[in-house]
Amino acid sequence: MDVLIIAFVGYVVGGIGRTVYDFLWKLLDDPKAVWDQKYTITFLISTIISFISAVALFSTVQIPPDLAVSSQFSIFIITFTQGFTINHLVNKPITYLTAKAEGESTSATPTPPT
Repeated sequence: MDVLIIAFVGYVVGGIGRTVYDFLWKLLDDPKAVWDQKYTITFLISTIISFISAVALFSTVQIPPDLAVSSQFSIFIITFTQGFTINHLVNKPITYLTAKAEGESTSATPTPPT
């Protein structure tokens, strides 16, 4: 199998893994939680970054096409962890900024007197 395809699959599966990981924690906190589009947006952003880095990395590094299965698995594990990490690095600032913006919008609303 082509190394670049293995890398792309690793990046996507890593990004999906990180996205699902966050959503499962949200479900544990609130079983009635619904899918938030922030997860989709951060996944897409991190996937684009991952694809760009994969093309940049694997176009400059020469990897033999007839790799053993263990080497292919190593490439998958490396790119999986990179996809997971890139998604985390994209997700956390967006989550923080949207939570802060939602907090400011609710605190800016005056509470009616009782």
